[in-house]
Amino acid sequence: MAHPAFRKFNEQETSQIAQISESLLMPRQIQAQLCSQRESDRPVILQDIYNQVKKIKKDKLKGRRPIDALIDTLHQENFVWSSARDSEGHITSLFFTHPLAIKLLHGFPHVILMDCTYKTNKYKMPLFHIVGFSSTNKTFSGAFCLMKNETEPSYTWALNQYIEKILNNTNLVPHPFIVIEGDLALKNSLKKLFLE
Repeated sequence: MAHPAFRKFNEQETSQIAQISESLLMPRQIQAQLCSQRESDRPVILQDIYNQVKKIKKDKLKGRRPIDALIDTLHQENFVWSSARDSEGHITSLFFTHPLAIKLLHGFPHVILMDCTYKTNKYKMPLFHIVGFSSTNKTFSGAFCLMKNETEPSYTWALNQYIEKILNNTNLVPHPFIVIEGDLALKNSLKKLFLE
């Protein structure tokens, strides 16, 4: 294995790694692509690619925390969003949806699926996902909410944002069918907000 100084990526390779990583290819796929295009027999080490992708992501943050960069992106891309903060100013919940998703929910309001993933994102927060179904049985993302936990107050806050940002602002009738898994906290919040 060559010394890191001899494995350094040139400007073209660095640019190519940045471009390829934007398309969400895995580092191993980036490695294969670089190896096939490299004219010299210098090795392309997988760890070097991981390091370069990490550096690219850090540079994109420009000193901001990841959550602040996400909020900046939501602003720039005209998302509809709201956040809840604790007493120290840290974000505890972040609800967001795109105007096109709101139009889809307005066009196909009959069946909505609500589900929450576990802490599998970089923020280590559950992601509450609201999914709609088109008339051709295709699914689309209606809204998302990063929550501090999967408790009834967190679901109630997320559902209140959904009502305020999507249902109230678009004259959309409440959905006749809401499909959920057996999450009791979500079920209780839905009963409280939609059935009472």
